Amino acid sequence: MNRVVNFFFGKPESRVSLSQTVLLDNCANCGASLTGPYCSKCGQKKEGKSDFKVSHFLGETFHAFTHFDSKFFATIKNLFRRPGFLTLEYIQGHRKKYMNPIQLFLVCNIFYFLFATFDTFTTPLQYLKEGLFRNKISEMVDAKVKEEGISYKDYELKFNERSKGEAKTLIILMIPIYAFFISLLFMGQRRYFVEHLVFSLHFYSFMLIFMIFGFQIIYILITLIMLLARVTKLVSHEEAVAVLQFFNVDEGITILSGIFYFAYLFVAMKRVYAQSNFESFFKALISVYLIYFTITIYRSLLFFSTFYGLRLSLH
Repeated sequence: MNRVVNFFFGKPESRVSLSQTVLLDNCANCGASLTGPYCSKCGQKKEGKSDFKVSHFLGETFHAFTHFDSKFFATIKNLFRRPGFLTLEYIQGHRKKYMNPIQLFLVCNIFYFLFATFDTFTTPLQYLKEGLFRNKISEMVDAKVKEEGISYKDYELKFNERSKGEAKTLIILMIPIYAFFISLLFMGQRRYFVEHLVFSLHFYSFMLIFMIFGFQIIYILITLIMLLARVTKLVSHEEAVAVLQFFNVDEGITILSGIFYFAYLFVAMKRVYAQSNFESFFKALISVYLIYFTITIYRSLLFFSTFYGLRLSLH
């Protein structure tokens, strides 16, 4: 089995961490000899321990966000074609050719809210009441409706409208939550938290773009397959319709997305964290569950943020 997996995905690469990059005598980006704090060939600064503080990472992000150029296309191409490659490049110090991770995530976030047709992150009140703290949420909403003297439907319309705006900013909260879970999975490697943060940013960037275009492409392919199966009389008309309907509701979408997320995470984790096929398989499987658990936490935060924000606006 390992030979088959290795044939398609390759053997685990040598493990690389930021702490190793600090010890390099040459420029991490181009390999030229260093004679000072900056590379005389490409201009990249030599890595130091202070560079791996979250404050430095955010400062670097701000600078990168103001210099948007054709790096976007090279970044997107590698994001989809080579899972985990961008994270590994960042860790190894090869950053000149690609967008900063947060810059990439914010751009993908904009695309998602402009073009996505799913309510995965812009979650209506109806679904928020079915998540964590469902009893508490129902009590709070019922009390608020009674207090304001309005109908539940009117309150729901106002809530959902405000929730759309809140979601555009709160979605970033999923990144550190997911990165924290990933850091627990790889606790034994003693990596900087920023490394897990970068990995999470790249994965969520992939996920946002996949939600826009991936589902549409896959649904078209499934439709064509069902059409061909119907023409060749492999399935009945009712069976074909049932399959298409299944992949057009939450349960089918969740299963379909979970399969693709697992495949992506398996390759990405194997490339970045350099573990065996079994370890990568097991941790990728757990990570898929953690995606939906992170979204559940995010939805609860979205409810409370929207509820109290709306509460202030109604007074």
